[in-house]
Amino acid sequence: NAAWTQSSDTIRHQYVNEVDVKMDLAGSAASTQVQEDMQANTADLEWNTVVPTASIPGLEKPTWNPGLGTFPAPGSTNPYLVFNVQSPNNGGALGNVKVRQALEYAIDKVAMGKFYGGASINQPLNQVIGPGAEGYVQFNDYPTNNNQGNPGKCKSLLAAAGYPNGITLKDYYRNSGNHPAVFQEVQSDFQKCGVTVVGTPIATGYYGSSGIGVTSPNGLKAGKWDITEPGWGPDWFSPTNGRSILPDILDGALSFPGSDWGGFDDPAVDALVTQAEAATTISAAANYWHQADMQVMKDAAFIPFQTQLQAIYHSPRVHNAIYLPFSEQYDITQIWLSS
Repeated sequence: NAAWTQSSDTIRHQYVNEVDVKMDLAGSAASTQVQEDMQANTADLEWNTVVPTASIPGLEKPTWNPGLGTFPAPGSTNPYLVFNVQSPNNGGALGNVKVRQALEYAIDKVAMGKFYGGASINQPLNQVIGPGAEGYVQFNDYPTNNNQGNPGKCKSLLAAAGYPNGITLKDYYRNSGNHPAVFQEVQSDFQKCGVTVVGTPIATGYYGSSGIGVTSPNGLKAGKWDITEPGWGPDWFSPTNGRSILPDILDGALSFPGSDWGGFDDPAVDALVTQAEAATTISAAANYWHQADMQVMKDAAFIPFQTQLQAIYHSPRVHNAIYLPFSEQYDITQIWLSS
């Protein structure tokens, strides 16, 4: 900008002359290559990758690497398991709240978190709204020892719901990054409960197409899939970000056919969302969001796995690295470099 002057702009600074973006690899190999380049000082910042899970322990120990940063994504629930509550499979079992409540006990959330860097990066989550977001009040309707699952209780509750021999579920899982490992953990944990999971790998972008059957109620009712593992992070971070979490993924009146992948719709939840959005104070809105959160978990509409810190990295020559929540990366307008 030829008209820009430092004297007229006290916020931004002319620290670098240009930004060069390298577009090369795709998929899981990209984050590994980018990490190697930064530690070799041949690249400075990540663009659309994060620190590979396998690299985190080495950067944390024995001393914390100054290039590593871990930052909160308030309200994130990533990944999570969603039920297709309209599936006709197994006699419509997933439409039965008692079946879904039984399956809430299945997942070993500690094991799941290891795929994303372990306990220092990820904490088990047992509700919709995560720490740091509007409406967050910790509760757990389906407690297990150390959040590691309780297959015995899952199995007994399934029997009480009318499925003593278990059920078979079709899982559409994403085929990149950590998602195949997430599928395998879900498959293993459910198997311990007597539930067979048959997986079909899909491209990440498939969630936004007709392939998963979310573009119409008839697609959900076709029974192509029973469970899948998307993820969600709020679109903004503030004392009023409840609107960007729960309604987007679990308010059927608002979201369908958006990100309410499983077609869940409870009028009680819809009413609480409406009250939260009409509230005239932050505290009143937060109370309604919490009530909606409790109702969703009572309905067992989905299984939350974890809330995350974002692990990102910069090269040793980067200075003034300030985290920008919106992009979940460092703010390139604030950085200056060593020669």
